[in-house]
Amino acid sequence: AKPVKIARAGTPAAEPRRAKAQKFQPKQKQYTVRRGDTLYSIAQRFDVDLDDLRRWNKLTTKSRLFPGDKVTILLAQNG
Repeated sequence: AKPVKIARAGTPAAEPRRAKAQKFQPKQKQYTVRRGDTLYSIAQRFDVDLDDLRRWNKLTTKSRLFPGDKVTILLAQNG
């Protein structure tokens, strides 16, 4: 009988092979702010998290939007 080789944790033989995860590539959209828009209403319109919208655009809770401002939105790509 052949001796059985036991792989130690952390060695390549011990780690299960994983299928390559597809890199998440969001679609970037520029939205032009209109009169009456708020960050909250824009986040709801595009179904994104308000905090994400702030982070993507380097805005704070005290930031103000004005008609004509451009807001970047990262949308998940389906499919």
